[in-house]
Amino acid sequence: MIKKIDEGSGISFLLRKFASLAADKNLEKIVFSGSSFTCIPFAELAAYSSRKTSKSYFIPNTEIAKAKKLVEGEIGIEVSELEEKKELSNPSALVLLGGLAMPQTKTGIEDVKELIDKLSPSCLIGMCFMGIFFDEDWVETLDFKYLLDTTFNPVKLYKK
Repeated sequence: MIKKIDEGSGISFLLRKFASLAADKNLEKIVFSGSSFTCIPFAELAAYSSRKTSKSYFIPNTEIAKAKKLVEGEIGIEVSELEEKKELSNPSALVLLGGLAMPQTKTGIEDVKELIDKLSPSCLIGMCFMGIFFDEDWVETLDFKYLLDTTFNPVKLYKK
């Protein structure tokens, strides 16, 4: 059973918590997996926050063949080619991003379980928005060691 251990607000709180988790738990190699296009910016932000302690990678959906390395570049965290897919094996953590659980995503929970089996991560972490992992029953189905869940509430639009 997963239980709340801390609470705060804002993207900076989310990233600080992720960075401290990466440092405190010695997560030297982190593999993110999320939906193509929408999750990559969140993986880049998290990779930036943990860049001093961790090497990071991104797997779009659960497609290992399309995996990329996330590296610190001239303008921040950049997506780079991955030379050897074996770099992904046995990561300190596999971070599942919430876009994978969105109903319109073609990735299902069985695909995610298969990815977990292939990579053999030491730790499974969820990072999502608006409780999607709870809503889609992923919290009950997957063995998350940690789960970071946040909201964009309220979102404000201003006009002159």
